[in-house]
Parts: sequence; C-alpha cells; structure tokens
Amino acid sequence: MKEKPKSLSCLVVSLGLVVLLFTVPAMAQDVFKIGVMYSLTGPASAVAKTQKNATELAIKDLNEAGGIQVGGKKMKVEAVICDDQSKAETATALYEDLVKKQGVKALVGGTLAHIPMAVSTAAKKDPALYIATCAVPDAYYQAGGKAPTVLGMLGGATDVGRTGAAYVTDKMKPKKIACFLPGYAFGNALAAGFEAEMKKHPDITYKVFWHPLGSSDIKRDLEAVRDYKPDVIVIGSFGKDAVSALTQAFLMGLGKDAKLFHLWFLDSFALSIPPDAMKGVRTQMFWYHDTAGFQDDALVQASNEFASKYAKAYGEPPDPFTVPAYFSVKEIARAAELAQSTDPIKMYEALMANPAWTSPKGEGKWRQDGRCIYKYFVFIVEGKAPGERKSGTFDAKYDFGKIVDSVSGEAFVPTLKELGY
Repeated sequence: MKEKPKSLSCLVVSLGLVVLLFTVPAMAQDVFKIGVMYSLTGPASAVAKTQKNATELAIKDLNEAGGIQVGGKKMKVEAVICDDQSKAETATALYEDLVKKQGVKALVGGTLAHIPMAVSTAAKKDPALYIATCAVPDAYYQAGGKAPTVLGMLGGATDVGRTGAAYVTDKMKPKKIACFLPGYAFGNALAAGFEAEMKKHPDITYKVFWHPLGSSDIKRDLEAVRDYKPDVIVIGSFGKDAVSALTQAFLMGLGKDAKLFHLWFLDSFALSIPPDAMKGVRTQMFWYHDTAGFQDDALVQASNEFASKYAKAYGEPPDPFTVPAYFSVKEIARAAELAQSTDPIKMYEALMANPAWTSPKGEGKWRQDGRCIYKYFVFIVEGKAPGERKSGTFDAKYDFGKIVDSVSGEAFVPTLKELGY
C-alpha cells in the first residue's frame, strides 16, 4: 500500500482540531466524529464550499439540540473537514486516515462523481457509514460491487441523463440534439442514461460531444457542436466547466438557432454566468430554493424552512447541493440514534429498517441498493432575463429562474432487478 502524503494527513488533523476547539466544550465528553470530505480545491470548489457550509450548519443544529443520544449517553458531534482536491487517490488516502487513525465511523462527501466511487472501494476493506452527496454512476449501487455501508443521497448520474433526455424529447420536440458532456465518471454516466433514453426515439438524430474536465478552451470544444447545427443543445458540464460552457454558448450565439438545456444545474453556476446568458435556458435541478407557486404545499413549507435556516447562517439562499449535504448529516445522526450504536453496519441496517424521512423534495426513502428515492426526483427551472429578476430578501442575482415542471418518483431510476438485487 502506498504511504499517504504526510502533508495531507497533517491537514486533516489540523482542521479536525480547529473544529474541536470551537464546537466541543472543554470538559471531557463523548464525541461522535463525522468526516466531511469535499473537493474544496479544483474545478468544483464553489460547489464544495456550499456543501461544507451545509454540513457545518447541520452539525451546529445537532449540537445546539444537545447532540445525539446513543447508549444512554449524549454525544456531541464533531466535524473533521478535509479536502479531497478533486482526486480519487487523495480521497482514498483521506478515508483511510479518518477511519483507521482518527476513529471516524461515518462520513459525508462527494462533489465530483469519481470521489464516492473511490471511497466505496476503500469502505469495502475498512467500513464506515458513508453518504455520497453528489450524483454517482450506477456501479456505486450495483449488487456485488457496492460496499455494504455506503448510501447515495442524490441518486445516480445515469438517472439524470435519462430524465434530461426524456424531458427534452417530450417537451422541447427536437429533431436533432447535440449533447455536450465532460469526459470523466459523471459525464460517462450522464451519457449512458441519455443514450439509453434516446434509443426510444429513433426519429430524433443526436450526437454526443466531449470536453475534458477543466477544459482549457471550452469555446474550441463547442465549435464542433455549433457546426453540427442542432435544434437543441444539451449541456452536462459541471462546476467551472458549466459556467464556461453556458457563457461561451451565449457569446457564440448558440442559443439563437438552438434551445439550450442544462442537465444538472446549481445556483453557484448561475452566479458566475452573465444574466443575459440565462434567459430561456431550461435546467434540470435536484432542488431550487424558490418554490413559490409549486403545487405541493408541504414541500413548499419544508423548502422555505430549510432555505430560511441556511440564509440566516450564510446570508444567501442555499444551493441545491446543500440539501443532500445538510440532510446526510441529519440521517447519520438518525442512524446512530436508531441503532443506539456508532457501529457502521448497525447504523446502515437501522436506516434500511426505518427508511422514510422528511425532505425539502417531499418524502425521502432509502432503497435496498442504498439510493434515496424522493417524491420529486428533479425540478425543471427556466432561466429569467435580467429584467425579470426581482430583489427581495436577497440580491436579484439569486432570482435567476422559476420552477416550470418536475419529475416524480422512480420513473427514471434503474430497478433493483436491473442492479442485481
């Protein structure tokens, strides 16, 4: 086994001690450590920042409520925060350090799809309850390959590809689609789902175009899309690449001859994209902070409660990826209390035996494969023009879209049988 980089281990321990000093009383007390591993540097660092904020807020809420009750004892919750640097090998080294040296029994994390895959492999040898907070490939959930203590709060990237293709073909009525995707695990899974759905539509012509993760010249990558002359352009770029792709698509005038659809959009992207570039772009989102007008009153109430809590803490509305980050911490706490144990296997089994919980996406429910199924799988949000954005509690830049549709339930999720269960 390769020796872990010493500087990496020191970073994790240092940050863990900083959290300990500020969140745990000086007196001796039982502590439940939760590892928090996000891509705080790299192409999705802006997303990772909001994820980290959400996990810290959840831990703060737990501790202000007295911690968690396990085995007749109250335990304070401690975050051990670390940066996987967007690298699978770094994530593996961090996981081993957290579990084998720092006594961590549970973790949340995952900004980029290849990170949870690396963690799942490590968890097969050294189990810890791990909840991935980004969309992951189907292999993460596959029977026979899945680690016995890993879960996915946000589902699968293949599902996202399927849903996006189904929405585009049904509602946007294209004849020719260009699908522009990043060349790494997330993009590969998006492509698998997208192409599986497109096989149902032999009358529609399509082509998948690829760009590298962290593309140095995304305009050049988009030129092939322009030359293909599609009437719908589906973009699956993530992080800084998503900002570059939509910005360059606007500057190149691609939206004049084709409709634009983004497969997996976040608020943090919109904040860095020129407002004019968002007008009329339809995006698929895990959740959106403004649910005004949505038909489910219970969901609107739950969403507003979470958005208000996060906004009070950070002065801005929560990004979609804050929802899985925050509630993954809460579900780990629920698992420990249900199991009355911090043993990873017992915590996992406790969630499987008590799978239902309340979320800002309607009821959430853990499935046998470790995937969380929601009443509403995704929301379709259409970008507003600058003049349509309103200033309310926040700056108008946060009012970049409006929910115009949703997809419910398990319609585009692989069945348990398909995954080998």
